Amino acid sequence: MQGISIFQAFALILTGALNPGALAVSAVFLGRDRGAHLENAFLIGGLIMSLVVGGVVVVLVRTTGLELPKNTTPRYDVRLGVGIILLVLALFLPRLLNLRHKKEEGKPSRVERLMKTGGIGGAVLVGVVTFAPTAQYLGGTQAIATASRPVLLVIVLIVAAAIVNVSLVWIILITFLRHPEGAQSHLARLTAWVEKNGPTVIRGLLVVVGAVLVISSIIGLT
Repeated sequence: MQGISIFQAFALILTGALNPGALAVSAVFLGRDRGAHLENAFLIGGLIMSLVVGGVVVVLVRTTGLELPKNTTPRYDVRLGVGIILLVLALFLPRLLNLRHKKEEGKPSRVERLMKTGGIGGAVLVGVVTFAPTAQYLGGTQAIATASRPVLLVIVLIVAAAIVNVSLVWIILITFLRHPEGAQSHLARLTAWVEKNGPTVIRGLLVVVGAVLVISSIIGLT
């Protein structure tokens, strides 16, 4: 059995896709002129970052030989380590978010200025920054890259992981294109809900995934 199953890897990536920052950026872009074009550029930036990070992880794993069967069967130690990291991350998530909010209260950053005044290129850059790799995405792509599978299949899975990572923005953009009149009001309500409940949901998902990994690792090691 490998360290983390593909299903668990994508579940891990999905927890990181619930990105309050992406919602806030989408609300700003869609409220501007040519909002759909800016949101599409934002999506492309996030997808580029996700693909690049996934590709780097695959190259590192494959060049170091970590995908070899002798290195991946079984990897209960890796599973246990990832599970503990997720539980610790869930424990300290509120403190990390408080530090982020304190930082945001200062002078507007270059990214915030690009959100409000930048063009298509600026929107792509905001996407790259907003989708900087999270612990969940790195853990999920590492699990995919470590799997003892053909390179072509691993590449397909990494592309799918990148799409999942930006899926929230994709859903927002499609909704806006189909229903531009009501999309902004729905987005505002969703943003408010995520800002209020998002950390709790993410913590819950991290605890569940982390607990499953730790318990299954302990059973496998005993």
